[in-house]
Amino acid sequence: MAGKKRIFLKHQTDSEYLDTATGELIPHTTHKHFSVKVDSADQFFMTFIQFMGPYYEIKYADDYKVLGKLNAMATLNTGEINLSAKRRRELSEELKISQPQISRSIARLKELKLLYGESGSYTIASEIFWRGGTTERVPMAKKQKMLTIDFEEK
Repeated sequence: MAGKKRIFLKHQTDSEYLDTATGELIPHTTHKHFSVKVDSADQFFMTFIQFMGPYYEIKYADDYKVLGKLNAMATLNTGEINLSAKRRRELSEELKISQPQISRSIARLKELKLLYGESGSYTIASEIFWRGGTTERVPMAKKQKMLTIDFEEK
């Protein structure tokens, strides 16, 4: 299977049971082994709770809907969204929000720095939301000047 890799998981449970013949508690360990095939192209969202401040400042329900859908539309490992006129119409129909309202939502999301870009070409704020792997997220967050890494000397 191209693109799939096998991951092996192991779970151990320790317990005790009562030996009815002797009245002793006998320790018992159960091992379970799992094998899972994972598609290397699996896509998922990550939300980084530490930086959620702007998300909590959203005041309109439509803005949450638009942001959620834009996250789903974002290109894997870049966060980029091409919102052409056709895609904007589809977004309007799917979310049952007028196109002018979508424009207002996008403007508010940009003010909150949850979304960047202009004229139909946008990028989701990678500090908070990310669709893809964490390895690709760090350079994107640095590019947006949103990710700060502090090092402590020990």
